[in-house]
Amino acid sequence: MKKGYLLGTLAAVVALWSLTSAINGAVLYKLDSAKSKIKWDIVDQNDKTQTGTLKFKSGNIQFDSKRIVGGFFYINMQSLKCTSISDAGFNADLVEWMRSESNLNSIKTKEIKVKILKATRKDVADGEDNFTISAQVDVKGIKKTIEFPALVSFGKKATLKTTFVLPSADFNMEKDLSLSLDILVIKS
Repeated sequence: MKKGYLLGTLAAVVALWSLTSAINGAVLYKLDSAKSKIKWDIVDQNDKTQTGTLKFKSGNIQFDSKRIVGGFFYINMQSLKCTSISDAGFNADLVEWMRSESNLNSIKTKEIKVKILKATRKDVADGEDNFTISAQVDVKGIKKTIEFPALVSFGKKATLKTTFVLPSADFNMEKDLSLSLDILVIKS
């Protein structure tokens, strides 16, 4: 009798757990980290714009019909690379400066967290930014809400493309950091 009760309870728990990808009608799309890209740019100590890449650690977007109802992304700080400086020594100096405590502090902070709080659809022509997204961004334990435009497409796969700035004053950094995200998520 106890064994049957435990199996029934376990089955109910598994069923409830499997519904988490469809909370309130929302469908979970998981990040394809291999095909999603992050580019950054920053003005260095010599007032020259430098560029590079970062990688996603994980993430998802929750859609309800053609509305975004939530989601999050973790950006791997250890993946920081500079692509604009060919000299190995200067390249290493810039990366070290960006990882320093006065900027991203990636020695202590392993990731940037971006949590989608709200997404408002805009009535615009095809190919234009069709959403305004409000997200909580956590850098170095400093959480700020930022708003940015995004171009989102839907289907079995969905994409989100955006560029936003992490203001130095808000995140206790020496310089503003611009992030361009090209995200691919796949219906799970």
